[in-house]
Amino acid sequence: MSGGCPTDAVLRVGLCQVWTEEWAVEDNTRRALSAVEEAARQGAQLAVTPECVFHGYGFGGDDYATAMARIAEPAGGERVGRFRTLARGVRNRRALAVLRAVGEDPTPSG
Repeated sequence: MSGGCPTDAVLRVGLCQVWTEEWAVEDNTRRALSAVEEAARQGAQLAVTPECVFHGYGFGGDDYATAMARIAEPAGGERVGRFRTLARGVRNRRALAVLRAVGEDPTPSG
């Protein structure tokens, strides 16, 4: 094949099941980091966590917007930074490339 992707390319994906608690952001983050570390140990090049892993599917309650504002952080915030630090430490640094901020250089560094 000329000019395209090799037909024998393989991407190992780790689908991380993470038990979460509503609004237990720090505990949920620790469990998600642990799941991603385990996926990397098992050879995953890309680790995928549930979409609401930080707030633990905390959709109940009277003031969802206030609760979300309380835990919100910018794309370069502390929680996402912990996942980026983990990605830099694993064998394949592209493992968490999906966490890069919009406009950030998509190539792994250092």
